[in-house]
Amino acid sequence: MFAYREFVRETVDALTEGADRTGNLNSRIVQKRLSVLAPNRFLHARDAIQSVRWRAETLRPAMSDERRRDVYEPIICNKEGAPYVARQLIADGRLTKTGQGLRPLADRMQKGKADPAVCPGVAGLADDDWQKLDALVKAAPTP
Repeated sequence: MFAYREFVRETVDALTEGADRTGNLNSRIVQKRLSVLAPNRFLHARDAIQSVRWRAETLRPAMSDERRRDVYEPIICNKEGAPYVARQLIADGRLTKTGQGLRPLADRMQKGKADPAVCPGVAGLADDDWQKLDALVKAAPTP
């Protein structure tokens, strides 16, 4: 446990070094996000439910394009991962594996850009990310 505390302290210090008055807020955010790595982390009911869901998903046969879109959509639009999850799925090209489902998914993401309530997970995506998404959509198969 000591190694974990030392790791958190060093990481928080490195990430908040030279921060202005908001340094305390930043340090709390970093500590909260790093808490998922704690060796004695308490499993919340939500984590247990997610664990069961993903265990069941791994037992399913290969996913159809439609099923893959149905899995990616709530992950991308979840505000807790904004914008990192959406950015990574765009960058590594995994969204192309949704086949014809890419266009409806990209439409929802675009609507989330204008109205964050539609897809909060895209909040904070950079112009470069949107350009990459547009390129993926252009290359996607048409229905």
